[in-house]
Amino acid sequence: MSVCALASGRLHNGMPVPESPHPLRLEAVPLFTACYSAAMGAIPSDLMDIGIQDRYQMMKAKAILGSCCLQNGDLKRAITHLGDYTTLLSISGFNIESNWPTNISERERQERRRLFWGAYQQDQYISHSFGFISRIREAKTSVKYPAEVFDDVDITETGILQRPDKVSFLRGWNFCTDLYRLLQYLDDTFKTQQQFTRDEPGSAVSSLLSRLRSPKNFSSEMLHLISDLHAELPDELKRVKAITGDPQSDRYGLIGSCQHPHDDTDPQDGSGQQWKTQYPFTLCSCE
Repeated sequence: MSVCALASGRLHNGMPVPESPHPLRLEAVPLFTACYSAAMGAIPSDLMDIGIQDRYQMMKAKAILGSCCLQNGDLKRAITHLGDYTTLLSISGFNIESNWPTNISERERQERRRLFWGAYQQDQYISHSFGFISRIREAKTSVKYPAEVFDDVDITETGILQRPDKVSFLRGWNFCTDLYRLLQYLDDTFKTQQQFTRDEPGSAVSSLLSRLRSPKNFSSEMLHLISDLHAELPDELKRVKAITGDPQSDRYGLIGSCQHPHDDTDPQDGSGQQWKTQYPFTLCSCE
């Protein structure tokens, strides 16, 4: 139901779709309301009532419902859903990949990696766009990026089939994660540069951190790295194209709209490019 709510919400918000005699967009609002209500009705009011075996499915539902609310402009509910996700993540140790069940298939492992980094993107987007505290810290995580497969049929029960001649949507999706990771670290370094009074409690630690984590060199190196990584991306992941109805090609546009360079010159770097990251409101899953 949470996936249904997300899809209908995207449709209502103007997501372009191929021409069809079926009035999809007219039915989007009541469909979203019905799916969202059904999803919420299936979730226990007390997270502690959720059994260990059901926690992972509930984490997926909460992350997707957070995306639903975020794309609809309901920021408070988006933060609440992501907070519930973070609570379940913490009590289950989901942020450490070695804590995951050892008997899961490769397909399940890849889905978990997509869930973790998708929720991380959402958390960072909310934090940096609206000034809220980040609740998923990379320093406390140990989860690999999802494999950059062209299609989920390339994920077998025991391994990954690579297709070098195909462009993986997840290559661009992982690039967006790179941007958020760098942004989180840069945010931490600038935090240590805030002015403080030496006679205030904690000033000695603040002074030490400001010397250890100077953002001057890091900012320049970060922008050059981002430019290099972006230049290496295939053209399919850089440009937004018209919707064709083919999911394999249409999803590239989500990455193209997620990140793009601006022409404003950065005063420290002088490279002539600044980067803006937008949350694409999508959580990938192995379906």
